[in-house]
Amino acid sequence: MFGIKFLHDDRSESSAGLQRDLGLTDSGSVVLDCLGNAKDFKDDIFDVLRGAPFLEDFQTEEIAYLCQYMTCFAASTFANIFSEGESGDWLAIVLTGEVAVVKLDADGQERILAHVGAGTIIGELSLLDGNPRFASCIAVKPTDIAVLGRDSVYKMLKDRPLLVTKFFWVLLQRMAVRQRSTSINLLRHLPVLAT
Repeated sequence: MFGIKFLHDDRSESSAGLQRDLGLTDSGSVVLDCLGNAKDFKDDIFDVLRGAPFLEDFQTEEIAYLCQYMTCFAASTFANIFSEGESGDWLAIVLTGEVAVVKLDADGQERILAHVGAGTIIGELSLLDGNPRFASCIAVKPTDIAVLGRDSVYKMLKDRPLLVTKFFWVLLQRMAVRQRSTSINLLRHLPVLAT
């Protein structure tokens, strides 16, 4: 797992409450292990994110500030980080491990859209638009994530509006790249215009 002492067993009532608030529990049982506030792991997180393309323009202090508003969780192999169709108002940054992004097709078959690793953002669509999760994200090996919820974004917006603007600008750029890539892939399956 991430860091030297990242995973710990002594869950406080506040971390259990945070898991409930973020929807990271399933019928009362913990799905993900709460590791604590990301600020406690900011040096490790900076090492992981230093090479991530979406944070390449962020200064160390900016990442440290983002960490104050995030909570870290550990997912065991095959743990559902979130499921398609469920509500969610948070995104996660994958810190370690690997996550499969899975979508049900029209026949109810699970289709793997992507495998993503450290430095990848998942779940941003539901944070932005408030709609149910578009796809499921499943840890395919032990995985650590840093979660940023909508309430934390609102708090950051009051404290550091320029940082939030910068972060969301990066999210929009990532979404534009994905949209273009999806359009190019879809093009192969579209009929040719008859002349």
